[in-house]
Amino acid sequence: MGSVVCSTRSKHGNRIPACRAKNHMDDLSLQIAAGLPLGWVPAPQPFGLPDHAVNLYSASNGSRRLMFILVKGPLTSAMPLISANAKLRKSGVETVWLFDENPIPSTRHMPCVSIRKIGNASVATISNIGQDASAEPQMMDIAQLAKAAAENRMRVADFQAGCNVNITITSAEVACVKCGAISFSVERAKFYPVDHPGAPGLELKKFKIGRSLSSLITNALKWYYPTQNCVCIGCIAQLGRGRTVSRIVTMRIGPIELSKLAALELIRHNNTAWYVSYPPLSA
Repeated sequence: MGSVVCSTRSKHGNRIPACRAKNHMDDLSLQIAAGLPLGWVPAPQPFGLPDHAVNLYSASNGSRRLMFILVKGPLTSAMPLISANAKLRKSGVETVWLFDENPIPSTRHMPCVSIRKIGNASVATISNIGQDASAEPQMMDIAQLAKAAAENRMRVADFQAGCNVNITITSAEVACVKCGAISFSVERAKFYPVDHPGAPGLELKKFKIGRSLSSLITNALKWYYPTQNCVCIGCIAQLGRGRTVSRIVTMRIGPIELSKLAALELIRHNNTAWYVSYPPLSA
């Protein structure tokens, strides 16, 4: 366990008694220990940590080492934490960084988690860059987070050629009033990698959907609407655009295999997104 400071401050600048700060850290440490599976035992801290960072719990199962680090109070720079994380990883330690306020976004090799009190429980939420504010955040208690880290269920979602995705599409559905043929003008699409259950989806607005992704969606929609592929060109010429009927619809399609070009278009917009995958059914 790291040393305990005499006092700390809340986000409003109020001084918090050392006993309360210590009790908070002890409580978090106990929750981490309770969440770790059998076979995980306390392990020594390899070296000192930068200011504002405290070792909550270090553990090993003989083949892996995990370290849960609490970052207290506002930071003037994240670089000392990033440097410490790189040094820990180089020494073979996997890290989980917990922030009691203003977490920095996770990087590919540095999962960062915000913690806050809800009632008597401490709740963890993974901090990812560019998170969709409208999406439901993945929340869990500290013991669940520790269990997921020990079971290698804290993962980074990615996209690559050949992988399957499910797609939630919001589009304007346009129907020709003369022949009933349908076309879709996609407003936005959200892509979920099938191999990463529980991962946050990557949402793209229509101006960010590239040609290959657009073709992928169009072909999928033709599969779902095999008899009504597009608005009839003849009807458009005769009736004009004003004689079509449209409505906004949301649908989910997939799984669909990504081509190399479609995967590249997704990767261009994809930020590092950590998530906790669902445990196996037998767990």
